[in-house]
Amino acid sequence: MGAVSKEQTTKNLGTNIAYFAINIAIGIFLTPYYIETLGIAAYAIIPLATSLIGYIGILTNSLNSAVSRHLVIDLQRSDAKRANQTFNSALFGITKIIVLLAPFVIIISFFAPTPFGVSTEFAMDATWLFIGIGLAFLIRAWSSSFTVTLYASNRLDLINFINLINIIVQVASIIIIFTFSAPSLAGIGVSYLLSAVIATLVSIYFYRLKHENLSIKYGDYDASRFREIAQMGGWMVINEVGSLLLINVDLIIVNYLFGNIVGGGYAISYQWVGLLRGMAGTFISILGPIIIIAYANKQRDRIIEYSKSAVKLTGIGIALPIGLLCGFAPPSWSS
Repeated sequence: MGAVSKEQTTKNLGTNIAYFAINIAIGIFLTPYYIETLGIAAYAIIPLATSLIGYIGILTNSLNSAVSRHLVIDLQRSDAKRANQTFNSALFGITKIIVLLAPFVIIISFFAPTPFGVSTEFAMDATWLFIGIGLAFLIRAWSSSFTVTLYASNRLDLINFINLINIIVQVASIIIIFTFSAPSLAGIGVSYLLSAVIATLVSIYFYRLKHENLSIKYGDYDASRFREIAQMGGWMVINEVGSLLLINVDLIIVNYLFGNIVGGGYAISYQWVGLLRGMAGTFISILGPIIIIAYANKQRDRIIEYSKSAVKLTGIGIALPIGLLCGFAPPSWSS
């Protein structure tokens, strides 16, 4: 495969910014829409559900991250046989894990509302919300086996397009469901599930369009190759656990200790943290495939150069909005 082009990097950055901007716009629209149609107590359950389900997806996310690294190296070194072995070992290995996780997700969904004090008024709807988000998460995790092929060829623009389809279908289906039936948490679970299925179909389409040399073949599944990938995935699990604890544990604790109404208020302000984190990720994420490609081609100087620039530019870029947010924020929630 060829070297990284500036044109493709520009496309990746442009679609990253577009996806980030659309996410902000949807977040600004959805939060008051949810509160108006569901109430703040019911709204608090939504970020809680996504946070808890995120912990279940640690394993599959970590494996997909490890697959990306191995597949980039195989494709950059034009080793078609090895690339097919990596792709199929990951695809069928992750499929087996997801089949095992699915019943676990459903069981957790039935019991999750109880420890967080979800009122009986919302309990059944909350259960269906957890099931919908949980199964949607597993479907997207499975489809990542196809999007890693796009990541390996530095086509983050196509991955962003798939993610945009996912979020647009999700929001459109929520509005349609809420318009033609009573607004409910269960309807949100259905919208997550529907958008995940459609995004997965688009992922498979782009995989077939861009990587005809990678074919789905169980004969290329190699248990030892999957164990090799999973070994690196184990270290990624540690990283994912740390990241999720840093990002989401406060939201879970607030809901558990103070209830849904306080949790709902906290979830609203918490979106600013997600906004700042997303802003940083918009620029950093384009460097992932570039650095791995440089590693595959043994370009150590470029790896150091990219890493230094990323840290410097991200620190400078994120400092101003953090300062403005802290400076203009009211001294307390009551104000």
